[in-house]
Amino acid sequence: MTAPLLQMPDFNSPFIVDCDASGSGFGAMLHQGDGAIAYFSRAVAPHHQKLSAYERELIGLVKAVHNWRPYLWGRAFLVKTDHYSLKFILDQSYLLFCGILGSVNCLVMIFQ
Repeated sequence: MTAPLLQMPDFNSPFIVDCDASGSGFGAMLHQGDGAIAYFSRAVAPHHQKLSAYERELIGLVKAVHNWRPYLWGRAFLVKTDHYSLKFILDQSYLLFCGILGSVNCLVMIFQ
């Protein structure tokens, strides 16, 4: 069973990933302009509930991008988040944390 697409993707237009996290879950939307292509949500694992909002937002973003890799792999895309600090992710030593998640390739794909 596959998740329904709300709009067919146009691979000649840029993709946008909107993401947000709370104490209980992650949510993200993949879209182009006004039309949603897909949604993603997951509950926060018990061991992630003690992390900061910044860290939960990053984990949610990485999981959403990993979920949508058939759409996003090899393409530039925009990430919209309410955590301004995520903009500086590559300036910090945060890659070690993401390496633990097994998502370094995903992060490099996001922020290049």
